[in-house]
Amino acid sequence: MKNIIYLDNDYRIVKGSRDYILANINGRYENHGHFACEEDCFEMVDLINRRIVPKCEYKREAAMRISTNIKYINKILNKIEKDRQKQRYHNVINGKR
Repeated sequence: MKNIIYLDNDYRIVKGSRDYILANINGRYENHGHFACEEDCFEMVDLINRRIVPKCEYKREAAMRISTNIKYINKILNKIEKDRQKQRYHNVINGKR
């Protein structure tokens, strides 16, 4: 049995058997994401409405799936590419490699 927790003009949060489902009402079936807790769903609605790119990789992918705004999706893709090109720090211990 699914219970609708939150409903507005753009998004719907449904309590599933094991998780919460955030769905974009204006999109197709593919525009939904699964989250472990209700707070994450409300955080994603806030981030998507304000067009802020999430820091967590899982939430970035979910924001790309849920959103239907092409400019926002491109903004997330640019951030993913920028993070992929970022130089990583590697601490070398003296004498060992």
